Amino acid sequence: MMSNKVIGVLDTEGFLKDKFFSTFDIKKINLVEECEKIRENENTFSHAENVCAAILKENPECRIILVSIVNKKMKSSKDKLLQGLKILIAKKVDYINLSLGIEKNYDKDIENLCLEAKMKGIQIIAAYNNQTNNKTVPACLTSVLGIRTIFNKDMNKKSFYDSKKNDLIFTCNYLNTFFLNGQPIVEGNSIKCAQVVGILSALGKENYSQYYLQSYINQCCTDDYMNCNIDFFSNRKEDILQKKFISEIVCTNNVYDIQELEHFLTVTKKVYKIFLDVNEFSFRDEEKILGILSKHFQNKIVYVRYPIFSVINRIKLWEKKRIVVKCLY
Repeated sequence: MMSNKVIGVLDTEGFLKDKFFSTFDIKKINLVEECEKIRENENTFSHAENVCAAILKENPECRIILVSIVNKKMKSSKDKLLQGLKILIAKKVDYINLSLGIEKNYDKDIENLCLEAKMKGIQIIAAYNNQTNNKTVPACLTSVLGIRTIFNKDMNKKSFYDSKKNDLIFTCNYLNTFFLNGQPIVEGNSIKCAQVVGILSALGKENYSQYYLQSYINQCCTDDYMNCNIDFFSNRKEDILQKKFISEIVCTNNVYDIQELEHFLTVTKKVYKIFLDVNEFSFRDEEKILGILSKHFQNKIVYVRYPIFSVINRIKLWEKKRIVVKCLY
């Protein structure tokens, strides 16, 4: 795994005043007026902030250069996109995350810059428009890894790779991710794109192929915890909606508070699968749970409803303790 990768993000303005961002290295370059209308109050976050958070949740060791190219009216332009790409190429970033594009099938100026980035070892990952889903530049260019969604409830894979178009295609519109406002399940290609960038930057280009990435995502997605009376740990086990989820989806009677996890694993030896449902995240909580699992749990499976582990820590759990982490990704 690689760390300290530099990720360029082309998006809206990011205020980055939330305590979540206080320990991360994020540089800002603004190409438009500050978009105060994007953030209506202190409890809402700009699109760029949620994109950066999704990247950092998967790879907290990366550095980010945020270039704001979206104006007050939530609009951008080809010129701003080209300007932003040129800046990030000059900065020699490792990856570029693009949540937006131009709604057309081809643009020579944009393609030339994307090819230049590729020649310099910079990987561009770009989201397709959520509505058209096949008509967005630069996502539709073969020099760019495009992220799009084709909803198909009958497919047994959560994603697949189209080698002809160089697209990673998700088969479910919803994504289970870390979101700053506490909303864990979101829609849209842009957050999927950010999560993919986080995963890629954590894995490193030496270990990366599109097929590996698709395989990794599919391995993480699962519903085989249902109807197996699994031991279930929650930080809100008395919550009405939590009880409904446990009874109707997980179908188990073995429900514990998350604070009981270490004691339970210490005294109960024949446990091969556990389910962790923690909807309030902090890196401190992640490290605490990692420590408990590493000490008391080996060669087993951990199911998580929400992504409380980064891709880096998931891989560490597998390499060191042969613990498989599966999630409603």
